[in-house]
Amino acid sequence: MKATNPGLQALALFDNPAMFSDKQVHAKIRHLINALIDGEQQVERLSHGSLLLLEHLLAGAVEAVSAARQKETDNEELESVYRGLLLLTDDVNQAKLAVSQHH
Repeated sequence: MKATNPGLQALALFDNPAMFSDKQVHAKIRHLINALIDGEQQVERLSHGSLLLLEHLLAGAVEAVSAARQKETDNEELESVYRGLLLLTDDVNQAKLAVSQHH
């Protein structure tokens, strides 16, 4: 089942190799996003390291989309992506909390 969260789709666009100096890290985050989009992976099952990577990418995406929202009001697609990114951020934060409670 493919993910319907537009935030995930947007993350794939924000996945810029220039954001990561380490090519292996970039390959890992690309794989992670694709697995989440394809439904092969769930946020709550990610390792702590993967959650931190995702959190880093999400922060940049939320900032960029937030800035775009200020320029383009009444853009439903942008609003949908923004809500999706915020939901994803919540999922990551909850998963990080769960991981920290298990250790």
